[in-house]
Amino acid sequence: MASITNRSRYTVSVTRRPALTRSFPHTAKARATEYSATLRAQGLKPKIRQGTDAWFVRIGSGRHRASFAARSREETQHTVNEIEAQRARGLMIDYTAAHKITLAELVQRYIAEECPRHKGCDVERYTLNSFLNDAYDLAGRSRPPSRDAAPPGGAWQRNKSNTRNPKRDNMPSCTRRNSSMTIAGTLGRGRLNR
Repeated sequence: MASITNRSRYTVSVTRRPALTRSFPHTAKARATEYSATLRAQGLKPKIRQGTDAWFVRIGSGRHRASFAARSREETQHTVNEIEAQRARGLMIDYTAAHKITLAELVQRYIAEECPRHKGCDVERYTLNSFLNDAYDLAGRSRPPSRDAAPPGGAWQRNKSNTRNPKRDNMPSCTRRNSSMTIAGTLGRGRLNR
């Protein structure tokens, strides 16, 4: 059996008087009623309405309990029907953990578990950490440190500078500088001389 609770805010409003409109949390129905009573004492006709944008569901009892939040009554009812149908078939899936995890946590887990198996692990890790940093910057929060994050500057840069190439190190400095030029750079310079 499922218990569906509306956790939307209460709104007290008066027609044609938007300055008197106030919102209250779903736990403060008494405060909304008090405010409505003070408006009635002033000779106004306030209306108390509860929104429909926040729902909380508890399903099951005993060991197989699940709870989650939803944005609409239809979404809530659809999910409850789906879970009850699965349980009628004998499937006992715990959705609680899935509803509590964020995309950022999934990306961090991917960085920790899947990236080390890939050939371009360091570059991929660097890119994903950049995405996470940008997302936290947009949200106005600082990102919690990840234990598997790539070091600043990227591990691939550090490893590249630590490796020594004996052929390159024995070249004269002018030749060494030109050996790192690209083909496009050489072709582009050649066109300018003509």
